[in-house]
Amino acid sequence: MIAQLEIGEIKIDSSSQTQKYATSGGFLEVLNDQVSLLLESCEDATKIDVERAEAAAERARKRLSQKSEEVDILRAEAALARAINRIRIAGKVQ
Repeated sequence: MIAQLEIGEIKIDSSSQTQKYATSGGFLEVLNDQVSLLLESCEDATKIDVERAEAAAERARKRLSQKSEEVDILRAEAALARAINRIRIAGKVQ
């Protein structure tokens, strides 16, 4: 099975701990008893710089509020979704 992944969270459970990661999408493949991930980006939740993510969200919101042909709306929406995802996932580990 192969599936496309959206912006979201990856959780890896082991017998001793659960690790969480923010991802901006990619692909997942399940073959026999193995799972492979090909991700655009993957950031450990404990290492996310929340201030940087909040600044990125604010920049994206400003771009979206501009009613200009120079603003790439899809790109700004994607940047905002990535920033919100990083903030949300970082909040789950604090």
